[in-house]
Amino acid sequence: AYFRDFALIGYGSGIGIDYGDGVNMFPEGGIENVSIGNYDIGIRLRKSYYMSVNDVSMAGVGIGLQNIDSNAITVSGLNISACGMGLDVKGNGNSYTGGSVQACVTGAILGGFSSALSGFYFEQNTTALIVTGRSQTILSNFYASNTGPIIISGHNNNLFSDEISTPV
Repeated sequence: AYFRDFALIGYGSGIGIDYGDGVNMFPEGGIENVSIGNYDIGIRLRKSYYMSVNDVSMAGVGIGLQNIDSNAITVSGLNISACGMGLDVKGNGNSYTGGSVQACVTGAILGGFSSALSGFYFEQNTTALIVTGRSQTILSNFYASNTGPIIISGHNNNLFSDEISTPV
């Protein structure tokens, strides 16, 4: 399925776009140029692969993007503000590039194995980033001085400390 060029405004509950059933693997698909507001979860991916999410904006969501066991997902141009959690992403071999998470309780939780998080702007989050996964690559992100700490509990992760202005 492909979702393009529309806006979803909810009533503060439910899921904006729920892709996959959590049992079967759903191949290919895309979400492009979409705006989402006022949902518990803006986009939830469950057991999807080879999917792209491009130029998506969200505000007023509990969780912006939730990836549950989805692999080879490419996300770019994802901008989330005023949320509980910007990204709650797991799965393997995913790429999250270019976007922002602002004014959220938690900017991102990066779980799973061997994904990349780069080119994101983090500002006014209570906690900027929590890394629970393994072998993640985290580079070229901007952490504003008011964005909160980075917490790492996973192992073999690559985080470039010269880019960090917040406690780790």
